[in-house]
Amino acid sequence: MSLFGQFSALVCKNCSRPIPLPAAVYPSPDQPSWPADCAPRSFLCPTCRHVFVYLVSDVREVDFDQAAPPSIKLQNVVRLAVPCGAGGCVGLVQMRTLMAFDANLYGEVPEILGQSTAHNIPCDKGHILSGPIRHTGTSFSAEFDKAWKLGYVQA
Repeated sequence: MSLFGQFSALVCKNCSRPIPLPAAVYPSPDQPSWPADCAPRSFLCPTCRHVFVYLVSDVREVDFDQAAPPSIKLQNVVRLAVPCGAGGCVGLVQMRTLMAFDANLYGEVPEILGQSTAHNIPCDKGHILSGPIRHTGTSFSAEFDKAWKLGYVQA
């Protein structure tokens, strides 16, 4: 354990950087940083912009001194949704990422999505998205995810 303690995080499956997780509003019995339903969630790494599906068992305790560079900017989990589009599918592909508490979601998300790559992310109708995330204009939604507490301080 580091001198500064630990925090819960996902370790990005692409770049191995930690994706810090705040406490869940209604935590799972075994993991306070994951919602009680323990359902898989797709997370977009804020560092490398790759999206993978993560399970509650993927949450790790990470030493603060391993999470460089340090930041004191308040971060929150943001839920993003884009249309699937596979064969005219009207389903949504949902993912989460971390963004500043005061982020202009509709101003910043188009650039984030335009630089992101999905890896076997399901839409809510069962299609799988892999490759660059395609969206046009305002064809996405973004909101702070109510399953996680707001006002998290990123390591």
